[in-house]
Amino acid sequence: MSVADEVLAVRRTAGVFRLSGRALLEVRGSDRVRFLQGQLSNDVANLDPSGPHSGCYALALTREGRVVADFHVVARPDSFWLETAAAALPAAIARLEKFVIADDVQIADRSAAFARFAVEGPRALDLVSAAAGAPFQVEPDSAASMEIGGVEVLVAAWGSSGESALQIFAACEHAAAAEAALRGAGDA
Repeated sequence: MSVADEVLAVRRTAGVFRLSGRALLEVRGSDRVRFLQGQLSNDVANLDPSGPHSGCYALALTREGRVVADFHVVARPDSFWLETAAAALPAAIARLEKFVIADDVQIADRSAAFARFAVEGPRALDLVSAAAGAPFQVEPDSAASMEIGGVEVLVAAWGSSGESALQIFAACEHAAAAEAALRGAGDA
């Protein structure tokens, strides 16, 4: 399939593609909420990992207001996930770690632990629901766990095409099963 065909598929129905240029930071520790509330531009303290409002978009800024990194923040039961561009990762880690003084906060690069897929286009939600075998709904900028291809994945509601979009986080050891289910649902 050509790039033009893939773009057309995303505009008309839905396309599935890997996201190799993205990174994932995990922030853990008992002070993680207070720490990130002071480091990011959005209200992360009110995110609910079990509710409909589990994520938001936020920036890490310098004192002068320059953007260090932009993140999609997802509240998880014991951590926060900060999703960003891989190119921004070194500066983002340096910026955040600079302000961990006496806080119980651990920042880890988890990019290599997860394969990432985007499902984008007007039928993205239908495709993911078909791959899961059940209806699925998630609020914008939020995320929820579900099973695709017999494995648990995290499905987040954001994208880059301007169309309806979902992003899938699958543990690397289960990525092939999740990808096969997504692509199979798209072929149906």
